[in-house]
Amino acid sequence: MISRVIAEKTAAFELREALRPLYRRFSAQRTISLGKLGVLTRLTELGRMTASMLAASEKISPQAVMIAVRELEEQGLVTRERDHEDRRRVWITITEAGRERHTIESMSGQDWLEITINEKLSSDEKDLLVSAIPLLLKLTKDAPVG
Repeated sequence: MISRVIAEKTAAFELREALRPLYRRFSAQRTISLGKLGVLTRLTELGRMTASMLAASEKISPQAVMIAVRELEEQGLVTRERDHEDRRRVWITITEAGRERHTIESMSGQDWLEITINEKLSSDEKDLLVSAIPLLLKLTKDAPVG
């Protein structure tokens, strides 16, 4: 039992350590945080949303969303508009500049990764990597952030 726990912890540790340089490499070219990128992603995918809707979809606090939205608004990437029927509700909408920035930020590191995969991995290793993707997604599905 103890050896199994140690092996699981080792697997978790090794996975984290293997992913850390990839995360750094992707993040190196980003000019906005992952949290703000998440807000832009949701607005791109779902259209206008309220802060509470964004908070629920990103699994972060409404206060954190409002801070991110305020900064994105200052950069001209989103707009806020009061609902005409319910003045308490504020709709957040991505701007065209926000869509462009979302595309650029989302693709950060993509070229490097494609080149690196093709240069460093054999065909069998590429297949193995592709087969691991659903497992990695399963690890994060419905997982709390933070």
